[in-house]
Amino acid sequence: DDTATSARAETVDDPARHLWELAVTVPMGPADRYAVLAAPTLAERVTVLLDAIENVTAIVNFKLSRD
Repeated sequence: DDTATSARAETVDDPARHLWELAVTVPMGPADRYAVLAAPTLAERVTVLLDAIENVTAIVNFKLSRD
């Protein structure tokens, strides 16, 4: 499908859009999502997103350890 190919090409060409595509897949709350969006630079958005991923990982590990 040409539309899907075009969307993928746009995502690769635009790091900010690529970051947003990644952020959408992380199961985080609205405050964390806002923090990603509100970070003033791309580098800071990456840092905030990585922190959110670490938090989700810690929660999952904790839940798994209780089972």
